[in-house]
Amino acid sequence: MPFPLNSRLAGFTVVLFSSAALITLLEIKNAREDIEQAKQHILKEAAVHYNNITVTRAWAAHFGGVFVRSEGKLKPNPYLKEMIDEAEVQTQTGETLIKINPAWMTRQLSEMTQGEDFSYRITSDHPINPLNRSVDFDNEAFAHLRNHPEEKVYYRFDEAEKKLHYMGGLYIEDSCLRCHDRTRYEIGDLRGGVSISLSTHHLDGLKVSLMQKSYVMIALIWAVHILLWSFFWMQERQRSRMKKLNQTLEEKVKARTQELSLKNGYLKTIFNLEQNLIFTVDRQWRLIDYNRACAEFFGTEKISALCQEHACLCNYFEPYESEKTESAGLKGGALISYMLEHQQKRLNVLLNWEEKHYIFELLVRPIEHSAEEHILVVMSDITKRQKKIESLEEATLTDPLTGAGNRMKFNLHFEQYFKTSERYKKEFSLILLDIDFFKKINDTYGHDTGDKVLVSLANIIRSRIRTSDVFCRWGGEEFVILMPMTTLDEAIKLAEQMKEAISNAYFEGVGHLTCSFGVASYRRSDSKEQLFKRLDEALYRAKKSGRNCVVSV
Repeated sequence: MPFPLNSRLAGFTVVLFSSAALITLLEIKNAREDIEQAKQHILKEAAVHYNNITVTRAWAAHFGGVFVRSEGKLKPNPYLKEMIDEAEVQTQTGETLIKINPAWMTRQLSEMTQGEDFSYRITSDHPINPLNRSVDFDNEAFAHLRNHPEEKVYYRFDEAEKKLHYMGGLYIEDSCLRCHDRTRYEIGDLRGGVSISLSTHHLDGLKVSLMQKSYVMIALIWAVHILLWSFFWMQERQRSRMKKLNQTLEEKVKARTQELSLKNGYLKTIFNLEQNLIFTVDRQWRLIDYNRACAEFFGTEKISALCQEHACLCNYFEPYESEKTESAGLKGGALISYMLEHQQKRLNVLLNWEEKHYIFELLVRPIEHSAEEHILVVMSDITKRQKKIESLEEATLTDPLTGAGNRMKFNLHFEQYFKTSERYKKEFSLILLDIDFFKKINDTYGHDTGDKVLVSLANIIRSRIRTSDVFCRWGGEEFVILMPMTTLDEAIKLAEQMKEAISNAYFEGVGHLTCSFGVASYRRSDSKEQLFKRLDEALYRAKKSGRNCVVSV
């Protein structure tokens, strides 16, 4: 005889499967948010490129352009030649110097950076140079920026091309009118833009990984809910039979005992099937119970000893260093209390166990209807995922040849330390060093040997700085070191030590070489530009003083 669907079972079915559907939606939402975070990271990278390009362009515009040796190939901007005074000059030594205006400089730099993963170009929908003519995305960006003057950038992710198209506007300033004085531009007009393309191929792999994880979690969630529904259905079926049979009280108690035993068995099975680490504690943070995954991770004997000692597993973890919330610094029971007060939050915690470091996502909930107020703690191992995210972030900030940080990493740390020094009056110093006659090394021994010299030099420097120092490749044969909490005298002493170590070292295929060092320390009256200007001046003086020396300003 089929079992009828009564009101209790119907209500439980609606609640149970509604919760399963809700959890499914939340899991999919989390996966999409992770993908969105990856996109935001690419957008930040595009913004950094745009800022670097516009800062370089602004510098050249501020000085009305730059003069460079023509070497018989380079010509002035043919599209603005009549608008530029003294486009060519002769030096006292007979060399011809060509004046390159900011637009012509940016155009040439963009042609040197074309690649599959990154490229950019200067563009305009009313170009003087036909090569700067806008394409479809550029026209779309210009229309948007003109319709939304409060916005300065426009972007679009192109799924077909696997690229991020990013446009930053270029607006008329006083310095621009030196070259565009015959145009009808006015101060503040949108005259063009910097169009950047970044590859988004790696997003496909991330999407597949996240969706696979979501599908596994969704399948497990539905399996658990179906198992619970099956148990409840069996419970209701048994209850109906008991009423129909009108059993004696002893038989009813026995049946109920069997039901509870079955229920505990199901719950225990579900509890132990869960791959996440789950344990319960009381309000004194003493360990009460734990699942099989928890026992296997910590060891059955050790976790049993913790139960007998009335200790809590929460004593072994603390907020992960990347967490920037009010939970920073909390440990043990205090951290559990914080999570109980903020049940909507999930928190990443660092667990140090048997000389290994793990990262877990922490979820804390009170167990409702518990007479002794027990608390449920669920820990999901995200170590591999977190390390992968961090390694991807680190890769974008590392020079692939020398292993030192790149200019982007230096700019991030410099911005942070400069703000800290302004606010708390803390000292820091900078060292800028340049390999003497490096071009001669490349011309004589080849670029492969030159690359080996750069790697060896980076290793020498890295072995003599502190872990707190920020060591980056500034460009070409130049390296920069940011030293927190370091006075000018201390920085000069370190630069002298490195100078001696480098001059005494033997470089494979080259022999001995030297470096020139510029040193500068933060002053309270400094702006970022002033500090770097003094640092460049110090290196320039070191070069003029015969090289292989340390000069501070």
